Amino acid sequence: MELTLAIVLLLLAIWPFSGFCSGRALGFDCESWAIFGVNVFAPLGMLALISAIFYLTKKVVMPQYILLLGFVLLMVFWFSNI
Repeated sequence: MELTLAIVLLLLAIWPFSGFCSGRALGFDCESWAIFGVNVFAPLGMLALISAIFYLTKKVVMPQYILLLGFVLLMVFWFSNI
């Protein structure tokens, strides 16, 4: 599950930089998605990827708690700065 989440989040983070973004390259909507992707999706995706790798190699439950704590801390940090 973490691996799928990591892949989806990392794809969302790089999607605005691809040629598939609507409008002109890095137009207003693409630029906002890029900023959101770099600030939210990429850190969460990397945390989920590290958690998935750790879980697949060690087979312990601790990565899920670290992933949950990381999501909560990043969301608190993100929404406190808005």
